[in-house]
Amino acid sequence: MHTMLRFLSLFLFSLLTGSLSAQEGVNVRIEVRSPEKSPNVFITGSREDLGQWKPDEVKMRYGSNPVNSPPGSVICRGPRPYPDYYFIELTDVVEEFEFKVTLGSWETEGRIEGRSSNANFLVPADKDTTIQLRIDYWGLPSSTVRGSLDLVQLPDSLSPSGFRTVRIWNPNRHSFFGVESYPVIYAADGQNLFDTRTANFGEWKVDEFLYGFGAGPMNAIVVGIDNTPNRSQEYMDTELGEAYRAFVTETVIPYVDSVYNTIPEREFRVAAGSSAGGTVSFLHAIYDSEFFAGAMCFSPALQLQTESYDINLLPLLDDSEPFAFYMDMGGKGVDSILHPGCQLIDERLSNDQAWSRHYLGYKYIPDDNHNEAAWAERFPTAYLDMIRLLGWPDREY
Repeated sequence: MHTMLRFLSLFLFSLLTGSLSAQEGVNVRIEVRSPEKSPNVFITGSREDLGQWKPDEVKMRYGSNPVNSPPGSVICRGPRPYPDYYFIELTDVVEEFEFKVTLGSWETEGRIEGRSSNANFLVPADKDTTIQLRIDYWGLPSSTVRGSLDLVQLPDSLSPSGFRTVRIWNPNRHSFFGVESYPVIYAADGQNLFDTRTANFGEWKVDEFLYGFGAGPMNAIVVGIDNTPNRSQEYMDTELGEAYRAFVTETVIPYVDSVYNTIPEREFRVAAGSSAGGTVSFLHAIYDSEFFAGAMCFSPALQLQTESYDINLLPLLDDSEPFAFYMDMGGKGVDSILHPGCQLIDERLSNDQAWSRHYLGYKYIPDDNHNEAAWAERFPTAYLDMIRLLGWPDREY
């Protein structure tokens, strides 16, 4: 995830691949059977030779009369129903990976009925394996939005089209005509938050969770800001990142406050995001403290210094006023690489008395991986901890 739209950033997967230890690899063959013959079937995934989640880069080979495959994992529905198939063979695979198949775009992703719409296929690297998929249809799943979701196009010079999609979930579709006013959460990677149709790697189900609170004081407006192909730079402490943050504070926030019944005060705004989206949420709270009272950072890249990358945000805390801060991390995949840096942040804040009433502590979940499914599961707890810390449920309308 956006245009990929909210897929994990390239630099994170690069780090994962670069961390592999020297060990004997296995062979993986992936066969895809399509309900109709197509000139091109593409595979994309978390490996460099699978295009790093670019949906139109790695073309699969065409075949017929499938060969006898070595024993291994099989993911399919029923026996081989289609004689024509597409395949790719990978050798020396030493780390588990994820993949999807498309006809060249995320709008033509391969779907299997009865399977979670946007779940990736996971391939372990423990033995020689053949994966056999039978695709039921190519295209988008049905919309899963609960409640009122508005999509607006706001002018943005950073976006190739000159506009950026902003998705605004409203607890009460008529609240801008009534008296209820709501706090606002501004979240990165907006296309991943609300709808399976737009979340290429699974949605956070923010709308499903908040829908249960109705129009009451436990709820909030959630503004999801779509990413662009420049995501990895816009979400970091870079010149482009500064321009992106200015777009949020100078264009998005004024628009939302002018159209929706918000509480237009710093104490009622929080930035949120995952991975690099968690990084930019942290930067919002640091650099844009006049706009944001807090940040919810899921699996963020805050402190990561390697030969290839120098993300050193720890010193920013020295000159920062304390803000409401939620930070978490899984223990698998990319998260295992980001975890040590967040431990340094945690140590710094846990030993600073000034942060004692603002910092929610570091939540480490060793069995979680770096993906939307994990963040969707952790969002409800993070949300409830944050709004209680800020006193939102106790506000008066």
